Amino acid sequence: RVDRPAVGSGQGGSVTIDGVAGRFRLATGGAGPFTITNNRVLSAASIVLLMPRSINATTTRVVATAGVGSFSVTLDAAPTVTDLDVDFIVINPAT
Repeated sequence: RVDRPAVGSGQGGSVTIDGVAGRFRLATGGAGPFTITNNRVLSAASIVLLMPRSINATTTRVVATAGVGSFSVTLDAAPTVTDLDVDFIVINPAT
């Protein structure tokens, strides 16, 4: 069962979203890294899948790096769209 997706209330960078799945918004003007604080990310071995929801001419790669209690998001280039919405899902390996 996947909980209802949580949506970050902030824009343009770091937010807190405590959910297995959710959406955050990155504003134009930077490629990161941005930090998403999330209590469902249990370790650096957690897998965070990212799915951009906006078409963007410059940003072609969005990468997540997991840590304990958060993950960082880095883009290969600053987005040219007004706001870049990104969906995510967190998968934790069995212990």
